[in-house]
Amino acid sequence: MFFLNIIILMNDDILKNANNLYREGKYEEALNEYLKIEKRNPYLYYNIGNSYYRLGKKGLALLYYKKAFYLNPRDRDIRNNIEIIEGKRRFENPIAGFFYSFLTSFSLNEAFLIFILLYGIGCILLTIFFIKRLQSLLITSILFIILSFVFIPNILYWITRINSNECVIIENTSGRSGPGENFQEIVEFQEGLSGKVLKRDDGWYLFSSGEEIGWINGGLKFIIEK
Repeated sequence: MFFLNIIILMNDDILKNANNLYREGKYEEALNEYLKIEKRNPYLYYNIGNSYYRLGKKGLALLYYKKAFYLNPRDRDIRNNIEIIEGKRRFENPIAGFFYSFLTSFSLNEAFLIFILLYGIGCILLTIFFIKRLQSLLITSILFIILSFVFIPNILYWITRINSNECVIIENTSGRSGPGENFQEIVEFQEGLSGKVLKRDDGWYLFSSGEEIGWINGGLKFIIEK
């Protein structure tokens, strides 16, 4: 515990120093300090993203904004900064837009905790009903259990995203028609483009942005480290 407290204090000092450097406009020095802190924290990721953005590295900025978004999807600043780089997500169908907003309203941990809490309360009330035989308890317990399952799609959404090989292009990269230098260049992927890796082959990645697809052998980073 003593050593843990020392580590926490050291990280706090580094964070304060990094924040001061950022406010002074010393973005590269601030970034170096932020990267010293090994902490899975949305606000730390957000600050790292801001530092990269100020340095003109929008690919790495988007990478860390997305890392922050996975941990705190309701934060408006994080969402806004992602939209600055990627553009605002638009839905032709308002129902699809509503479901997307709901699915990204809670992080995986939050959705799982709410599910456990509601389901647990429902089971406890159901148990009491079998003992007391109160009709109101039966209705309430069933309602809690039904409400708990409303968060299942949210949980499945985030689990799918975490396992989706989602990545960001961190430097301009040419996409080829096959996994090798001898294949023809067919597309140019720009820094700051996000998408998914569909296939891997001896150090090459089949990257898809949703609109374009091609094989690349570098220039990307996974949002969730593999």
